[in-house]
Amino acid sequence: MTVTPDDAKSATQNTPDTPEQEKHHARDVTADFDEVIRTSKIPVLVDFWAEWCGPCVALGPTVDKLAAEYKGRMLVAKFDIGRNRDYDSAKRFGFQTIPTFILYKDGKEVARPEPQDPLPILRSNLDELLEPSLVITAEKQAALAEFEAALEAAQFKSNQAWEEVWIDLQNKVPAELFKEFHEAEPSNEADRRTKAARDKFERGEMSKSDYQQDRRAVLEAIYMDSEWMKRFSAVAKVFWDAADKLAPEYHARIDEQNKLYKAEVEEAERIYEERLRTAGLQ
Repeated sequence: MTVTPDDAKSATQNTPDTPEQEKHHARDVTADFDEVIRTSKIPVLVDFWAEWCGPCVALGPTVDKLAAEYKGRMLVAKFDIGRNRDYDSAKRFGFQTIPTFILYKDGKEVARPEPQDPLPILRSNLDELLEPSLVITAEKQAALAEFEAALEAAQFKSNQAWEEVWIDLQNKVPAELFKEFHEAEPSNEADRRTKAARDKFERGEMSKSDYQQDRRAVLEAIYMDSEWMKRFSAVAKVFWDAADKLAPEYHARIDEQNKLYKAEVEEAERIYEERLRTAGLQ
């Protein structure tokens, strides 16, 4: 996926995009990554992704939206690690999980914004990285604070609902099965393996972004460990077979909660965008 010709021609010395490429906003730099990073006159945000990565594909519209919004200020590009086999992504770029965002300025990496952040927060972080001296207006600060408060409330409400469903499930599934499954979950295994990093983060010795990146890399390594996943799958199958029989409504309740949470976040984003437009800040 690439940007339209006007998005990057003034900033880079590359061949024109094809008509197929012009349908998209984000520029495909899989084949000419080094040249684009070296020659770009404006910062370049690269989305490292792959077609087989579900979260990467889901993030696509956000990446294209950023490309359109930051046209002229920042080139937004995509690097398909699944298509370019010449690169060892983990070795060269220092990550083991995707999607990963890396921001480059003057040919050098300067930051790794968190791709999973909601769009308003991602924009705010990018603005700060692109123009550290930029003074954010009081109206925009207030709008962002209001959005973050709404997001926190939605997350709290969602967590409570999840906890209620989980406790209900726990009460219906034999205790020994629940305990075995809970302790074997990949997320809990990742927590155990990243305890040292978590301690550093809580002491203020590691940034939240670095900790999250570290934990994602560990989680990715766990999922790639076929022997570990085979053992976990066996435990999970026993647990979910019992859960499906004893609490068949579980999955429907979780799906419904996910829909409610998504709707609340989208509404918070809509209110934020409308407030910026009303104040003439967008």
